[in-house]
Amino acid sequence: MTYFLKTTRNKYNAKKQEYNGQRFDSKGEAAYAQELDFLIDAGEIQSYERQVKIPLKVNNVLICNYYADFIVIDKHGAKQLHEYKGMKTDTFNLKWKLLQALKDELFPEGIELIMNQHKSYKKWK
Repeated sequence: MTYFLKTTRNKYNAKKQEYNGQRFDSKGEAAYAQELDFLIDAGEIQSYERQVKIPLKVNNVLICNYYADFIVIDKHGAKQLHEYKGMKTDTFNLKWKLLQALKDELFPEGIELIMNQHKSYKKWK
């Protein structure tokens, strides 16, 4: 009897990566986490969290959940949401616009939304 192990690829050719004992969805995201660690060592930022779940609600109805790649606290204590993208999908674009529309309600203390693109991805919608 012969058994085959079926392997699947990521549809965007992203390769999972491990850095500092944590699994990342892509090499680029892992490299970005490494860059944030360097910024902590340099004193430019205080800390960061990964894959933070943010419920997006309209009129108290949950529309969807947004998972932020990184929530960063800068050296002055200001909060930033950093998103690292290699490829933007229609679903991501919709969630990003919804997050932008709800950000003042979700983060009354304020937050800056920062989009970081992979160097090889030229086309942005």
